[in-house]
Amino acid sequence: MLFCAGSMARAEGRAAIGPRLAGNLQAVNFATERQRGRVVGYTAGMVVSLLRSPAVLFAAFLWVGSVVGQQTTPPIPTPAGGVPSNPAAVAKWFPVLEQRLEIEAGAGEAKGVYAFSNPAGKAIEWKNMSGSCTCTRAVILVGGRHYELQGKTKQLVEISGPADAPATVLVKSIEIPAGAEGTVELHIDSHGAKGEKLVSFDIHSTDSEAQMFRLQLHVNVLPAIHATPSSIDLGVLPLGETREFSVKVVASASVPKDWKIRGASPFPKGATATYERVEAGADSHWLIKGSYRQDTMSAVNVLLEFQTNVPAEPTVHIRLQGVVKPVVELTPGFFALGKVSKTAGAKASLTIHAADGRDLQATSVHLEGVNVPEKFVTARTTKSGVDLVLELEVAPDAPIGLLRGGIVLELNHPGAPKQTVLFNGFVR
Repeated sequence: MLFCAGSMARAEGRAAIGPRLAGNLQAVNFATERQRGRVVGYTAGMVVSLLRSPAVLFAAFLWVGSVVGQQTTPPIPTPAGGVPSNPAAVAKWFPVLEQRLEIEAGAGEAKGVYAFSNPAGKAIEWKNMSGSCTCTRAVILVGGRHYELQGKTKQLVEISGPADAPATVLVKSIEIPAGAEGTVELHIDSHGAKGEKLVSFDIHSTDSEAQMFRLQLHVNVLPAIHATPSSIDLGVLPLGETREFSVKVVASASVPKDWKIRGASPFPKGATATYERVEAGADSHWLIKGSYRQDTMSAVNVLLEFQTNVPAEPTVHIRLQGVVKPVVELTPGFFALGKVSKTAGAKASLTIHAADGRDLQATSVHLEGVNVPEKFVTARTTKSGVDLVLELEVAPDAPIGLLRGGIVLELNHPGAPKQTVLFNGFVR
C-alpha cells in the first residue's frame, strides 16, 4: 500500500512537472529561434558590409574575370594523338607557317604558297587535312604529283593527265618521301568578302615529332575604292596645335576611269579637308589634304566620310587617331611637400616634358608669392635628356607653420613660354 502510494505520488509529481517542463522547453526553443534570427541577421549584415567593400568587390571582379577567361580562351590546337607538335620540328618542315596578303575586291582568288621539305629521314604520310572555311582550296605539289583538297566537298584527290582532260582519283593520304620538297598552295575565294579574313589549313602527319601543321593565311580584301592609308596616326598632339595630313584615294581596275569624289559629310569639330583629282597616268588618283586641331585634352578618334559617284563603293572613310596632351607636361603637376622637418628641411623634384619632343631649356627661374623669407627656399633646374627637371629645396630652420608659394619658369618653348609651379607644406 505504501509502495502504491509512493508510486502514485511520483506519478502525480511527474504529471505536475510535465507542463512546466514543456513550457520551459518551449521557452528555450523560442530563445533559440530568436538567437538564430540574430545570427542570421548578423551574418546577412556582414555579407552586405563585405559586398560594400571595394577590396572585396575588386577581388570578386578578378575572380569572375579569371573564370570567364578560362571559359572563353580557345584551346591550343593538339593533334588527334594528343601530343602537341614540336615547334622546332614543325619549322624544319615549313619555314613559313603564316602569310599576309592584300587583294582588291573582285580580284577573285588570293593565293598563299608555303614551301616544305621532309626532314624526317623516312617517308611520312599526310592525312586528315582540313580547312577552316569552305572558301579554301588546297593544292599540294610534291615529287611531280598533284593533289587537291576542295573546301566544299572536303575530298582529297590526286590529279594526273593533261590539263584539258585531267583524271582524278580519290585518296586518303599523301606520301612524302624522305628529303622530298614541295609546296602547299592555299587558294581563297574572295568574292563578296571585305576587310580582314583569316583562314587556316591543318595537316596531320605520321611524323612523331611534328604530328600536325597549321598553315594560316590573312587576307585583307580592299574595297574597290580605298584610302591609303585609311587610318592616320596623329601621335601625340600638343594642346591647341594644328596637325596636317594627306591621303591618297585609289580605285581598282573594275572602277570606271572617270570616277570621282563628289562631296563630304560635315566634318567633326577641329577637322578640315579638301580633295582634288591628280592625273598621273596609271597612277591617277584623288588626293585628300586636311588638318586637325583639338583644344581639349583627350584621345582623338575621328571619322571623316567622303562620297563617290560609284554605286558599288558610295563612301570612303578616313580615321584620325591620336592623343592630345598639354604643350608641356609637368609630372607631378605641383609640389606637395607635406610635413617638412624644421631640423632637416625638405627636397623635391618634378619633370617637365614637351609634347613635341623639344629640348627644353629654362631661360629664367624665380620665386613668387612665398610666405616665408626667400632665403629658406631654393629653386633650380637640371636636365634629363630633352626634359627639364625642376628641383625645390626647403632649408632647415624655416619658420614653423604653413609654407606656400610658386616658382615661375620661363622656357624656350614658343607654345608655353611661361609656367608657374605651386608648392605647399607644413614646417614643424
